[in-house]
Amino acid sequence: MSQIARTVAPSVPPTPAVPAQEDVVRRVTLRGIPWSLYEQLLVIVGNGLPRMTYDRGTLEMEMPSKRHEALKWIAGRFIEAYAEESGIEYEPTGSTTWHREPIEGGL
Repeated sequence: MSQIARTVAPSVPPTPAVPAQEDVVRRVTLRGIPWSLYEQLLVIVGNGLPRMTYDRGTLEMEMPSKRHEALKWIAGRFIEAYAEESGIEYEPTGSTTWHREPIEGGL
């Protein structure tokens, strides 16, 4: 007769998973920011970091995680490979910013 070894889990509640520091998205939201300040920040930051979105006075600034940047790079490579294999002309542009003053919006 064979015996089956059993392991008993301790009765300690599980600890919630904490994302690694590089996977944490750091985001700040500011309200009541005038359009002119958003435009000044775009001149200073350009298409670099932090990433910014603006919607009628609400400015959100975000530092993407390493994971986000890695996934973005992989997705870009898939698109490039598909376009090349399919004979589709494309122009990789990287990051870009769109903004329209009449609606006070930008991303």
